[in-house]
Formats: sequence, C-alpha cells, structure tokens
Amino acid sequence: MDNLLTEILQQIFRELLRDSPKDGFSALMVNRKWCKTIIPIIWENPFVISHRFNYYKIIRTLLSTLDNDSRSLLIDNDINLSSSSSGTLLDYPFFIRNIPYDYIFKGIKNYISSEYKDDGFIIKVDNDHDSNSKKIRLMFRQLLTIIINRSEFIKTIRRFHNGPLTKDLDKIEDEINMLPYLPGANKSLQKLYGIHIAGNLDFTKFHLGLSQICKNITLIKINCESIESSNSLASLIRSQKKLVILIVEFSEDHLFVPVLESLENHKEYLEYLSLKNCNFNIINDKALEVLTSCKKLEILGLNHCTGLDNKKFLSLSKSFPLLRKFTFKYKEYYLLEDFLIEIIKTANRNLRKIIMDCVTPKIIEAVLKYATEFTSCELGRNEYSSIEGLNKKFMNLKNCNNEDNIYLKI
Repeated sequence: MDNLLTEILQQIFRELLRDSPKDGFSALMVNRKWCKTIIPIIWENPFVISHRFNYYKIIRTLLSTLDNDSRSLLIDNDINLSSSSSGTLLDYPFFIRNIPYDYIFKGIKNYISSEYKDDGFIIKVDNDHDSNSKKIRLMFRQLLTIIINRSEFIKTIRRFHNGPLTKDLDKIEDEINMLPYLPGANKSLQKLYGIHIAGNLDFTKFHLGLSQICKNITLIKINCESIESSNSLASLIRSQKKLVILIVEFSEDHLFVPVLESLENHKEYLEYLSLKNCNFNIINDKALEVLTSCKKLEILGLNHCTGLDNKKFLSLSKSFPLLRKFTFKYKEYYLLEDFLIEIIKTANRNLRKIIMDCVTPKIIEAVLKYATEFTSCELGRNEYSSIEGLNKKFMNLKNCNNEDNIYLKI
C-alpha cells in the first residue's frame, strides 16, 4: 500500500511541477514523505524546472557534492567555493536524468559572476587562453564528471536554446566530445534515448563514444560539419535498435549520403526525418533505396535540398503515404512541380500540415485536390487553416497569372 501511495504521489507531483513549479516547490515543506517524494522528481531535470535566475543555485548545490579532490582542483585554479560548503544530505547527482548542457553552462557563468561580482569580475570567453574561460570549462568538466559517474541513468543530452545566453558554447566542444569517455559513462548512458547537440562543432568523438555504449537512442537532432562527423554519426545510427526521429543539418551538401545509408536497419521504425543542405545529384543507389524504403515516415522535412528535379526521384516522391507533415524550403529556386505534387498526392488526406516557401498554382491545386483535410498550410508568408481560404487565394492567382509554372512567394 505504501508503494502504491508513493507512485500515486509521484504522478501527482510530476503533473504539479509541470503545470506550476512554484506550487511544486511549496509542497516540499508539507511533510517529510512529500519532501522525500518530490526531491528526486525535481532533480531529474532541475535546470528545466527552475527559473533561469536560479541556475547558479543548482550549480552551487552540485559543487557541494564534489569529492575533496575535485574541490581542491577547483580551489587551486582560483575558483571560489566559499558559498558552496562540502557535503549534502542527499546524493543529488544520482537523481539527474537529463543533461541540458547549455543550461549547465549558463548556470556556471552565473555562479562565477555572482562569486566575483565584488571584484569587478567580467566573464570573457573570447579565446582559449583567457583564464576566466578556463575556469568555466574546468567547472563544467568536473560537474559533468560527477553527474555521469553518479547518476543512476541518463535519458537525454540536449541543448535547449540558441541565442545570446548560449553564444559561448563553442568553447566547451572538447568537454561535450569527451562526455561518453567519462568515468561511469558505460553504466549511466546505457539507457540514453535522446540527443540534441547543436552548433558548428565537430562531434566525431562524441558519436563514436556513444556508439560503443548506447543501443536504445530513438531521437537524434544534430549538426554535421565534416565527412568524418558524417561517418561517425552513421556508426552511431547503425548501432541503435530502433531510431524513430532523425534531424540533421549538414554544413556542406555532399555530407549526407553516409547518414542515409545508415538508416537501412531503421526504415521500418523511422517516423520523422528532417534533412537540411543536401545535394541529391550525388546520392548513390544504396542511399536512395534506403530512403525510398522508409514507408512509415509521418513527418518529412527537406530544407535547402537541391537536385530533386531529376526524374529518377519521382519514385521517391511516391514513397511516403503516411505523411502527416511535409516541409520543403528552397536553397535556390528551381522548377520542382512534379516531385512536390507527387508527395502531396501520395500522402493525400493524411497530410495535415504543409510548409513550403515557394509554390506554383499547380502545387496549390494539388493541395486543394488531395490534402483536403489539412489543418495548417503555410505557403510563403501566409498560413491557411481551411480549404476555403486557400481556394480563394488560388482563384486570385489564376486570374492574375497566365503561366502555370511561375513560382510564387505568396
């Protein structure tokens, strides 16, 4: 009965923390049982539950869990730990299930600035030789080490945001790459199911390290900057049992082929595929065959992809009958009516959301004829939520344009 009551309380508190974190934190003070139940839930993902202005408090608590050697290392490198006493009542890293590395990075910067604000301390991470940058990287490395070594298991490693709060993340490329090689990684990363690693960095070592440990990743969202990175990402994908979501942005348009080839064992499971910056003129037969075989796709994004006007890709456009969402954005404009119309025709009524930055009247006509149950259709700068609204626009276009193949940003 006690175990059942605890499970019920856990479900209630998870919902409470999701909907109203402030009330969830207040519940900590009710009694010992509630406190004991809520704390592990909060610490599964403390940076996401907490307000960003409290990140430094989480860092301060994690610093208190470091062993004496790690604390001495930080102190010897002129990092002030006076506000973070040694030792805690609970082993907080044990509860952590998610690593939002951009939030951790931001929290470390906040912690250091608060500790040194009376000394006129200014955080600079403009070059690798800057002493302040080295302090941030050292703290980041030590905290990642304790989380990886003491967490029961990690579910996700991800970056939540781009922007000014995380603009310096390139400085921790080495730390991210070394994450699978930290003590305890063989144990804590075995249940990893999602990674979202963004930035113009080389994550080759990260891919290869994870491929030796993880077999249950279902979601990968990542940038690919080199052929080495593409090959290592392909190795990571091949080592998984069931990949469901793959989102990749390639820095150069010839890097995508090894990644597509690696989907051979996942074509029965893949539901969401988004590719950016691919030149399909160079695709080989194997990669094309694998992509064409991904019949279970429900979401497909082709952004800045060129070469699809070749007639051999018409078979590809007829391969995805279950599509619910389709996105296509041009890198440069070229006539692609047949391919896009076949995508729409094949998905038919299943297609509920369409995003295209440039269309022709014939493509709009295909949407009106086949995707009759769409709930959102974004064409250029306009969004339509009904057949009636799009049909009105279509009639206006027919009256204004005599050429059926003129591409329009509407």
